Amino acid sequence: MKQIWKELWNDVLSAVYPNLRCVFCDAEALYCDEGICETCLHTLPFITGEVCAKCGMPIAHHGEVCLECKHKTYSFDYARAVALFTEQTAKPIHDLKYKHCAFVAEKLGALMATYYEKFLEGSVQPLVIPVPLFAEREKERGYNQSELLAKAFCKVLGLEMRTDIVERVKDTPTQTHLNKKERAKNLEKAFRVTNANVVKGRDIFIIDDVFTTGATTNALAQQMRKCKPKSIGVFTFLKVPLGNKEQILQ
Repeated sequence: MKQIWKELWNDVLSAVYPNLRCVFCDAEALYCDEGICETCLHTLPFITGEVCAKCGMPIAHHGEVCLECKHKTYSFDYARAVALFTEQTAKPIHDLKYKHCAFVAEKLGALMATYYEKFLEGSVQPLVIPVPLFAEREKERGYNQSELLAKAFCKVLGLEMRTDIVERVKDTPTQTHLNKKERAKNLEKAFRVTNANVVKGRDIFIIDDVFTTGATTNALAQQMRKCKPKSIGVFTFLKVPLGNKEQILQ
């Protein structure tokens, strides 16, 4: 009976005060700071060391590329992520995408901003562009999760975000069970740049939720590259490790 009351209390607390719980483990507000509890802050696989110069995968030495990227070419210049994909780090993204927990984006966007300030910030002021959803899919979900992440990210850092630069013109089937080649094929002609003049000569920062094979962000960068930006970076909350089959969120 005691356990039942505890579960009921947790459900009530989550419903009434969603912003006062850890987005990764649902710890109560007493132990939380900026959406993450002390335990998760020190135990989750946040990416803080040397990373692949192309995809952002953790590696041993600075300036090197991972095994996969040695034989791969991207249309973006670099990609970075806050944390590695695990069941626990994927929880808030899953809640955001499939459980209508839009408030989670504010917490994750703030964490992305903190990471950016510590590991990525330079002298440039990039133009932030969230990966767009197909209009019908966004209507079904009620929002574009990447746009919510980008909005929270830009709010903290004071960066410019634009959603009128590119649109998704192809309703691509889910990529959950597709391999790398199938994902790339699935995304052919999926995006169209609608405001090329804004992109030309700018440092572009594409924001998405998860980097699995890079097919989505690369397809978008491929179209934007035609508009001659100065640089294109990709920033996601999660990076799926090499060989990880749990590609359940894209």
